[in-house]
Amino acid sequence: MKKFKKIDYNFFKKIFKKNFKGKLITSEKIIDIKKEIINFKFLKKKRSLCLIECYNSYESILSYLSIISYGSVPLLINEKLDNFFFKRYIKK
Repeated sequence: MKKFKKIDYNFFKKIFKKNFKGKLITSEKIIDIKKEIINFKFLKKKRSLCLIECYNSYESILSYLSIISYGSVPLLINEKLDNFFFKRYIKK
């Protein structure tokens, strides 16, 4: 019987490879994605559900990419969501 090689389908893990040169370009600056995502190393320990309060900003995009690249699951929350509903998400 043939052994099958385990394939990791997480496209975002390519960010950690040496030859990845992805940049995020804003009106003010150019951001190195790999360098910024390394700041989220604490997500590497355990797969978890992560809530992101989203704004129209590059920080929200980097948070989303970081969570996915470390294998966790992002839940995007609108910044204008009432605090009552936000607290309800956290309790669950």
